[in-house]
Amino acid sequence: VVDVSTPCKAEHIAQFGALQCSNVCQPAHCCFSGEYACDDVQLGHLNCEDYNACQVLYPNKKTSTKELLELAERIDKVCSASSLNTIGGRAECQDVCSDHLCCFYQDGCANDPDKNCLAY
Repeated sequence: VVDVSTPCKAEHIAQFGALQCSNVCQPAHCCFSGEYACDDVQLGHLNCEDYNACQVLYPNKKTSTKELLELAERIDKVCSASSLNTIGGRAECQDVCSDHLCCFYQDGCANDPDKNCLAY
């Protein structure tokens, strides 16, 4: 069984990006994407529970991938170094991120798909 918990922790993704998590989770794409069943691609033997940490890569159905990308781009803009150098920019960044600080705490809400922590 591949260790997916470490590279898919919010802290790891925040520091190193999501590529490592995406790479180790690739075999279990069928467990989360909803595009096809694992049996359809000869992966019926796969135990999706072993890949629960990969859920962080798959936003909930309420928020589309496009919406999540737009949110991440907005966060990048309002929390950029130049924006943080202004009082208004700092306040806007704090406002956007205040409900999602738990994404960065150990044992926080990083694995809660409703929090969309990957965007933050």
